[in-house]
Amino acid sequence: MKNTKTRIIKKALELYNTRGISNVSSKAIALELGISDGNLRYHYKNKEAILITILKRMIEDLHETEKNFSIEQTIDRAFFFNTFRNAYEVTYHYRCIFIDQVYLHKEFPLYFEDFSAYVQMWRTKFLALFDYLLAQNIFKTSFSKQQYKDLFEQVYMFSNSWYFYKEQEPDKNLDYFANIGASIFTPYWTHPEAV
Repeated sequence: MKNTKTRIIKKALELYNTRGISNVSSKAIALELGISDGNLRYHYKNKEAILITILKRMIEDLHETEKNFSIEQTIDRAFFFNTFRNAYEVTYHYRCIFIDQVYLHKEFPLYFEDFSAYVQMWRTKFLALFDYLLAQNIFKTSFSKQQYKDLFEQVYMFSNSWYFYKEQEPDKNLDYFANIGASIFTPYWTHPEAV
C-alpha cells in the first residue's frame, strides 16, 4: 500500500511539473499508473490531498537541506549562495507548486492554509537570522526593522518567481539563480567588499 501511495505522488509530481497542475486530473494520474481511479482515491481522496502531500514532502526535503547549515558557521555571501542553491534544487523538483500558485490558492483552501503556514515558518526563520546578523554586526543597523521585514518579502518574491525565468532561459543553471538570490543581501552587509 505504501508503495502505491509513493507511486501516486511521484507520478502526480511528474505530470504536474510537465503539464501543469490544472491540466492533470486524478483520473489522468491513475491512467498513467495503470490503476483504477477508485484505487487512487482510496489512497488520496482528491487532488487537494495529493497536493498537500506533495507540499509536505517538499517541506521535509527543505528541512533536510537545513541540516547542512548551522548558525555557528561563517555567515557570508557563500553561506547565502549555498542556502539558495540547496533550496532551489529542492524547490525546482517541486516547481509546479510555484508555477501554479494562483490556481492552487484559488481552488484548494486546505492546501492554501498549509502553504501559508510554510511561508510563515520561513518568514520567522529569516527574521530570526536577520536579528542574529544584526546583533553580530554582520548586517547594517542603519536599516529599520521594517526594511528587514521587506527584505524577507523580496527574497520570498524572487524565490517564487525564478522558475519562470528558468523556463524562458533553460541554459541558466541553478547557480545563476542562487547567485542572484544571494546578491539581494549585498546592501545589508556591514562590509560588502568582504562578500
